[in-house]
Amino acid sequence: MKFSRICKDIYQQIGRLILTFSLTLFACTTQATQILLINPDQPGRPFWDLTTEVAKAAANNLNIKLDVKYGGGDRFANHKLISNISTKYDYVIFMPHRGKAAASFEQLTDKGVHFITLERAIDKTEFKQVGKPQEKYPLWLAEVYYDDWQAGKLLGSALLKQSKNHGELQPNILAFNGDHSSLSEQRADGLITSANQYQAQIKQVFYTFWNPTIAKQQIRKAIQRYPNSNVIWAASDQIAIAISQELKLLATDKNWIIGGIDWSIDAIEAVKKQRISATVGGHFMQAAWAIIMAYDHSMGLDVGHSQAAMPLSHQLITQDNAKHFHSLWQSKIWHCINFKQFSLALNRNQTYYQFDFERLVTSNTANGCL
Repeated sequence: MKFSRICKDIYQQIGRLILTFSLTLFACTTQATQILLINPDQPGRPFWDLTTEVAKAAANNLNIKLDVKYGGGDRFANHKLISNISTKYDYVIFMPHRGKAAASFEQLTDKGVHFITLERAIDKTEFKQVGKPQEKYPLWLAEVYYDDWQAGKLLGSALLKQSKNHGELQPNILAFNGDHSSLSEQRADGLITSANQYQAQIKQVFYTFWNPTIAKQQIRKAIQRYPNSNVIWAASDQIAIAISQELKLLATDKNWIIGGIDWSIDAIEAVKKQRISATVGGHFMQAAWAIIMAYDHSMGLDVGHSQAAMPLSHQLITQDNAKHFHSLWQSKIWHCINFKQFSLALNRNQTYYQFDFERLVTSNTANGCL
């Protein structure tokens, strides 16, 4: 009898342990992953607003709790957000700023928070300093970035092709870049490549510091200095549209070929109405792709191999296809998208990330999302 009671007690203890383990396992598997996305700009900026909206849709689709904080377009304010990050977050997704990358990485490492970075806006010296993901900083899981050289070249080639089609004997380009960041310089290098291919001249590269007001002031002086210019390449849609508006006020009778980068709703509308000729974009998907990678890591996958898929490529919108893209800015469509199709954890037959905008459009057109 005594032996029987001992066995009964043991079985009860084992049962309690199994129940405790099961409840703990259930809690771990059902608790939503928490991610902080730092939008480097302020609310109301078209590109980053869309980037954030799509990221929210991806997080919702994957049952991820996503918080968003805004850096206000200031690198010091962005870095302060990193400094004050709560350790409650499993992952942080953010864009490192010039001169602050290493410090941000160190602080996140000290807090024990995994992170994925967006874009490549830091200079070559900092690239060497921080190295590659999962090397010097093991918690730096991956980076998601698009090919800015390809964006600059794609836009330049599209504008120069249209210039040739319009019968321009010699395309003369006025280039309006952003700032002196790696991102801006790579876009300008892409333009130089396309200009060489089309035997076009770049009369001058102006630095707008992403400020439309500065761009308007610069275009007034530029057309006086270079009266034979006929092509305007802009590193952002906002700059391209500002210049287009200023040229309209100046009432020039020239047939300007103008284009920008970002796929903003205003730019797509301007292309449709033939106020500008082209816009290059698709990189607003970057935060959503990063969320998918964070999800896969939370499911036990090593996402370090994702670097083989980088950099990602931009796409072109012209008057030929602009009507198909206007719905991008309707937030309801993004919550209809199946982002799970891009997860390696949920699609074990896939061996590498296929972050392709064309694939997203094709696979979601049939169900009425796009």
